[in-house]
Amino acid sequence: MDIVIALDFDGTLYPITDYDSEQMLLHLSGRDGAEELIERDKKGGYDPIIFNDDFEKIISGLDESYIRKAAEIIHARIDKDDLAPLRRLQEKGCHIAVISCGSNRLIKEFLKMEDLEAELIAAKEFIIEDGKIKGMIRHINSIEDKAKAIAAIRTTWPGCTIIAVGDGPTDAHMLSQADYPFVISWNGKRRLESYEVIDSFDRIEEKANALMEMKE
Repeated sequence: MDIVIALDFDGTLYPITDYDSEQMLLHLSGRDGAEELIERDKKGGYDPIIFNDDFEKIISGLDESYIRKAAEIIHARIDKDDLAPLRRLQEKGCHIAVISCGSNRLIKEFLKMEDLEAELIAAKEFIIEDGKIKGMIRHINSIEDKAKAIAAIRTTWPGCTIIAVGDGPTDAHMLSQADYPFVISWNGKRRLESYEVIDSFDRIEEKANALMEMKE
């Protein structure tokens, strides 16, 4: 039995403080309209498709080095042991998948800093040409698409057991399709009705280890 740990990115693998990963990229770009877009996004209720359109327009032509810079800043928000349970689970053979409305390169750069590798990433995909961002392919264009990504996981690993971790309402579609859904709350304030709330990935390690013992 394959065990897949399906993770949201922003707010799940690290706590959101001033900016999430894409907002950070916008902020670092210093481009016209970037701060206005950030403020609109922070208010919530912003149509994801419209946000993606505006986001793509602003970052188009941006040097790819900004992706690494943004990832480094958000990575600094976690302690060295916060994601250690995920590393240990991956070493034991659990599969890591990331399902996010964010961007794949930001996710990959962040994971690289943690010596983690996602075997499946469902997110927006940056198109890079000559070292610059030229556009995006939108594999996840709405929160509803996260449920489709869970279905893709079950196709990739038939018969797998999925432990999913998100951080709030935008992950509800993903969590509803998982076998064992959890909501992580870095600041103790996040809740989502009917889902177990955790404050670290230790609980995920505990659940996955128990499943592996049952398999044996």
